[in-house]
Amino acid sequence: MACIIANARIVGFEDSDIQYFGRWQKTLTDIQSVSSGAYLKTTIVLDEQQRQIKLKLSQSAIIYTQIDKQGPISKMEAIDNGVYPIELVINLPTATTTRTMITIMSDISSTICLQAIEINDDTSISMKNQQQQPHLIEFVGHDLTLGLGTSNSIMTSFPWLVSSFLATERSQIAFPGAWLMDHQESIGMETQYFKGTSFYSPSIVVVLLGEYDQYPHAYTIRLSNFLSRIRNHFPHTIILVLSEPLGVLFQESQSAVTFLNDVQADQNIHFIDTTGWIQYGHTAYIDPVSIVVFM
Repeated sequence: MACIIANARIVGFEDSDIQYFGRWQKTLTDIQSVSSGAYLKTTIVLDEQQRQIKLKLSQSAIIYTQIDKQGPISKMEAIDNGVYPIELVINLPTATTTRTMITIMSDISSTICLQAIEINDDTSISMKNQQQQPHLIEFVGHDLTLGLGTSNSIMTSFPWLVSSFLATERSQIAFPGAWLMDHQESIGMETQYFKGTSFYSPSIVVVLLGEYDQYPHAYTIRLSNFLSRIRNHFPHTIILVLSEPLGVLFQESQSAVTFLNDVQADQNIHFIDTTGWIQYGHTAYIDPVSIVVFM
């Protein structure tokens, strides 16, 4: 059954009261998530009648929603039934206070193409208390960065847990099986990383790469170049290079950081030895996040 919001008001994707984290790309009609786990946030200032909002999307999508910072996480699917824009209703709990923050994030296999948010005409959207530059940690990597193999994938990934623990925003520039170096079969993170628009500069960039790279003799130089390009984009950002936990390209990654420390005198890039951080087996890791699924 279609949902009708009486006296509806449309808030367009370019409205300044919607914040976007991760990588996005604007078109003439919508804004599209580019990176895995890209998300948007806004705060609804409710009236007594407002108990739902409606997303207007250009294409089908699998998304996660969270109401307020400590609220449960719900998985939802917007299905293309041939009627455009595709609409997805997000219900708000009756116990919600007058100001409700809503986070909407893409699944790793999906893309959010947002045209607008529909709300009650007597309701307002406001981020006025959050317009300052947020603290954001950007995580660059592959399967581990996406949380593949954990109970709820990206929602139980180490970037999600770390940023939640530190109360920061996050950006995950990661792909399954991602490697650093471009080659004939496919482009690597040295190209993928710079796609799309990031609306906020990260305080910290965390890089975990090397597991899937096939040319160790070239890796040190290519990683050094990649880190230098990140530095050109973010002059004051701390860059942390994590070693692969099983030791793949350990020396090569460490040498790239040492080169930038010594030759380019960049002391804001650090190598972190993660040897022994990962344990294997069904009892090695239990995560606390639960997700409610709505189809």
